[in-house]
Amino acid sequence: MIFWLIMGVAVGLLISAILLMSCNKNGKFKTDYDERQEAIRGRGYKYGMFTAWGLLLLYMILEIGEVTLPMDSSMVAFLILAISATVMTSHAIFNDAYFGSNSNENKFILSFAIITLMNIMISIGSISEGTVIVDGILTWKGMNIICAIMLIILLIEIMIKRASQKGEDEEA
Repeated sequence: MIFWLIMGVAVGLLISAILLMSCNKNGKFKTDYDERQEAIRGRGYKYGMFTAWGLLLLYMILEIGEVTLPMDSSMVAFLILAISATVMTSHAIFNDAYFGSNSNENKFILSFAIITLMNIMISIGSISEGTVIVDGILTWKGMNIICAIMLIILLIEIMIKRASQKGEDEEA
């Protein structure tokens, strides 16, 4: 079981990395950011870290108070990571620090959409198998649902940012 989980995550990350690598105009895996973008991204990492600390503290308090959440511990950990990553990424998106100078934004958005659809398809399969919620507990099989939700949120944010930039450009 654990072997297939590791293989699934590895294949998913490999496909995602290949898709995202194709999004840079110069074919480099690393995106080029200017100093301003690096500073903004650094603040985003800080906000994401504080979010993780806050959520972990909340989870610890709930555990000490013997309040059980309707999800297994792996899902709690993954949800904390996903929320923290969303905070960090949202900060970068809304402060023009998500796309670098060598990024092809349209390819990036298309790749994000493909990765989102992959997660949705895997989620549908897990839901139809009945393995996402077992005995009222959200299992690790729900991770793709969390990924899909996170990616949908980020895609919406990118579209909102693009629309607001288009409006600003037309006003100028």
